[in-house]
Amino acid sequence: VNVGGETGIYQQILDRSGRMIYISDRSTHEMYFANRVAREMNAASTGPLTGQKCYEYIRGRTEPCPWCFLSKVRPGEFYQEERYFPESDVYQRISGEHITWCGRDAFVQYVDDITQTRKLQAELERSRRMYECAVGGAELGVWEYDIPARVMYCPELYHSRYGLPRRMENAPESTLGCFAEGDRDKIRRLFRRIESGEATVTEEAWFQPDPARAPVCCRGVFSVVRDENGRPSKAYGVSQNIEAQK
Repeated sequence: VNVGGETGIYQQILDRSGRMIYISDRSTHEMYFANRVAREMNAASTGPLTGQKCYEYIRGRTEPCPWCFLSKVRPGEFYQEERYFPESDVYQRISGEHITWCGRDAFVQYVDDITQTRKLQAELERSRRMYECAVGGAELGVWEYDIPARVMYCPELYHSRYGLPRRMENAPESTLGCFAEGDRDKIRRLFRRIESGEATVTEEAWFQPDPARAPVCCRGVFSVVRDENGRPSKAYGVSQNIEAQK
């Protein structure tokens, strides 16, 4: 058997992977192999790869990593965790399993840089909290209208305050009872303009879902989104109580 030739083929396959791959001795931590992406990431490491410990080559440490998970992994198991490295401001997904490498008991680590994903998630979470604070502080209602299905989705503010259903089928007819009778034709026109595909539709109406309570003057601004074929697909609206301005 041409072991050297087969190993070379395996190394070529691993070199074409887009993730960092490290193979080291299961007991001594001695490095056996790092693929192309891993070598480029550790270009600053000095000396040949062979003979270095995995913690020296990968992490630049002089002793095993305090969080090393080799001892946690059993034969036949696949281990995975995510870690943040504050010194380099990097998030990584690290996984690994036991393998046999050229007849030796070895351990393979797969390392994915997920920094961009984690930072994007953090930014999205920040934006979500800012949105919730803005909406809550201004008492804005954010609506969604599925145009082909004729379904209006009610915001939490109006659901909790007025008892409106979160999903309102057969719009606009199902929504008309929420408005003063004299403004219901306005609401019908609003929906026709949305369904015709106007980019932005604005309307003011007296909102009165409970006949026993005084109506509230609201302004709604809807933006229409088209599908890939150019047909009106969704409308997103923001409504606000403007009674004080009136």
